Amino acid sequence: MGRTVISRRDVQKKSSCQVLGAGGKAGVLAAGIEADAAKEPDKYMSRLIKYIPGEIIALYIYLETVVRSLPQNEALYWSVFTFCFLATPLYLWRKEKVSKKLQLLISTISFFVWVFAVGGPFASLTWYNAIYGVIGLPVYTFLVSLVEA
Repeated sequence: MGRTVISRRDVQKKSSCQVLGAGGKAGVLAAGIEADAAKEPDKYMSRLIKYIPGEIIALYIYLETVVRSLPQNEALYWSVFTFCFLATPLYLWRKEKVSKKLQLLISTISFFVWVFAVGGPFASLTWYNAIYGVIGLPVYTFLVSLVEA
């Protein structure tokens, strides 16, 4: 299973596109989706899993733990957040071969919403209230997986 979300539109493209390649290997569509994977669109849970950048969240958790152990770490804390935020679409595009711009945007926003929900560097801001994350994260998670990138 690749990381790119397979939508109904992708499946329709598959049926109307000529599959390139042969020799027993999975053909590749013009849209960049493996032919074998495009038999049916991703369901709600599959889309949700593909939208959440788990690798970047794991990196952030590790780096955040290190930064929290240091004194006077607010600038470094924001730097770690900014690095992971900017690395999200780059990682998904280069490493996971996600080419859909909407999916890259959704995953990047997912990282932002997750960090905001747990506090992260936002907790140091005077206007921040944990209730925003408590409400925002489940609402965002529910709504975003309704989108077919």
